Amino acid sequence: MVDVHILIPTEDNNKVPFPPSLDLQFRLELDRLFGGSSLLSGVIAGRWVSGGQTYTDENRVFAVFVNGMLADGPKIMEAVNIAKALYSQLAITVRYLNQAEIL
Repeated sequence: MVDVHILIPTEDNNKVPFPPSLDLQFRLELDRLFGGSSLLSGVIAGRWVSGGQTYTDENRVFAVFVNGMLADGPKIMEAVNIAKALYSQLAITVRYLNQAEIL
C-alpha cells in the first residue's frame, strides 16, 4: 500500500474560505474512489514566487491508501481532477513515496 496525500487549499485566490460542504463532497468522492480517506490535522502554510510576485496559501491534507501507483494511478488523477473542479484550482499538489507532484 502507498500513502498518498492530496493538498487542498483552505481558501480561494481572493482569500475567501471554501465552505465545509466542498470538503465533504471531496471526501465522499475519495471514499467512492479509494474506499475511505483521512483528513490530517492542522494546515500546511506555503509560499512561492512566480513572475516576481510572492504568493501564500494554506492547505489541508487528505490522505488515501492505494494498492500501487501504477495500479491506482488513474484513480489518483480522477481525484485530482475532481479537486481542481470543486475548488476551482489550476493545479493540485500530490505527495507520495517522499516525492511531490503538482498536477
